[in-house]
Amino acid sequence: MKAVLKKWFGRDAGFTLTELAVAMVVIGVLASIAVPNF
Repeated sequence: MKAVLKKWFGRDAGFTLTELAVAMVVIGVLASIAVPNF
């Protein structure tokens, strides 16, 4: 797992706008699934 993270984050320290958008979509989907359970 650490090798995957190192490869993924190792290219550059920052995120591109596309990566941030994908991350926001994933977090939104997970939140919409998790919130009704509470």
